[in-house]
Amino acid sequence: GALAGAAAAADAYADRLASAIAKLIDEAPRLASTGRPLTAGDILVLVRSRASGLAALLVARLAERGVPTAGLDRMQLAHPLAVRDLLSAMTFA
Repeated sequence: GALAGAAAAADAYADRLASAIAKLIDEAPRLASTGRPLTAGDILVLVRSRASGLAALLVARLAERGVPTAGLDRMQLAHPLAVRDLLSAMTFA
């Protein structure tokens, strides 16, 4: 049904996103800001809600590819001000 379709779509999206992240880390482009190669610690993925299960799927798919993650227990933005700053930065990017 519709629920199974949504779950399959989320799984496929997590798989594509994990592949793209793993490829980017493997290519390790130099960061313009520091000149050093990109690492997994330089990547932050924001999800609207962990309740959807997408975050858990993404962490699992990244683990399958050997990409280190902070894990769901550490993937919290504790300060709403940090979120507003990120949104402001994206507006001007």
